[in-house]
Amino acid sequence: MFTGFSDATIDFLWELRFHNERPWFLEHKQVFLDTLDRPMKALAADVTAALEQAYPQRKWYLHVARIYRDARRLHGSGPYKESLWFTLRCDSSRGPEIPAFYFEITPHNYSYGMGCYWAKANTMACFRRAIDADPLPLTELAERLNAQDTFVLAGQDYVRPKGDPGATGPQGPAGKTPAKGMDYWTAADQTSMVNDVLAALPTWSGGAY
Repeated sequence: MFTGFSDATIDFLWELRFHNERPWFLEHKQVFLDTLDRPMKALAADVTAALEQAYPQRKWYLHVARIYRDARRLHGSGPYKESLWFTLRCDSSRGPEIPAFYFEITPHNYSYGMGCYWAKANTMACFRRAIDADPLPLTELAERLNAQDTFVLAGQDYVRPKGDPGATGPQGPAGKTPAKGMDYWTAADQTSMVNDVLAALPTWSGGAY
């Protein structure tokens, strides 16, 4: 059961940013396991269980990121990631090209929401065709989200225009930053996050992305 992150979690992430090398990490690996890795996996399991209970007809696929970077793509960076996250999606076969719920913790903030990390051009073209054919469902969802103050609709613009983008919605903050000396993320926050996500979900009786 998730009981919260702590100042030790954030201290570890900050120190990792400045000592991103194997000898330092091995010396502090137990700190990583106790303050970041195990709490993250516990939070992910609790959130997954809550969504499975709320939507028993859905199959949720959980992925908890590993701290180790892909050695083939370091490009001058250290071997360890400086943030950690998990994602939940309804299709395990298509990876990051479809929307996923996520939670991420970094040295300076945490954030959670839903989005596409990496969507292929043909996937986005399918979305645009579906919206053009019947824009009302997305319009209603956007109005519903804009009426609350927990989540905002935001994202990167296309380099080249893909049609009329419509009116611009409110822009949100890049995560929340708690005060030093307080629990960074507690079990109560976990409950709040689950409730926020459930409240934002559209009414849905099935189907595919």
